[in-house]
Amino acid sequence: MAEIILFKKKQDLYENSDELKEKKSAFIDFIDSFFYLQANLKCEKCGISLIDSNAEITKELTTSLYNFCGSCFKDYSDYINYLKGDLKNRHPFQNDAWVELWQSWISYKGAVDSYINSKEFLDAIHKKTVSLTDNMED
Repeated sequence: MAEIILFKKKQDLYENSDELKEKKSAFIDFIDSFFYLQANLKCEKCGISLIDSNAEITKELTTSLYNFCGSCFKDYSDYINYLKGDLKNRHPFQNDAWVELWQSWISYKGAVDSYINSKEFLDAIHKKTVSLTDNMED
């Protein structure tokens, strides 16, 4: 019986320790950043929720790796048509700055995707996951 009481005291001390709080905080930060980076429930361009949008339609129509809402998908399609030389259906707001905006956004997304898929980032996530799950079992 004494062993059970000592275990309970040790468990209470551990649960209130700064070390556990730090581990829980790190785990929450990890989960938040992981889901932020992998979020597929919002338009990747404007951030609008795709739950009530026509996401399945845009995903079927696009050859892009990105999830767009209907509005951003149309704008992206216009950009692709512009790159192909189709200038006849161009809107007045689709000027040189608009082209530069899309080029910059695609470059940014490419850099983020490269980083997320880099060996170092994936190794860090793996190590963090293993470390946190091992420590949560203790």
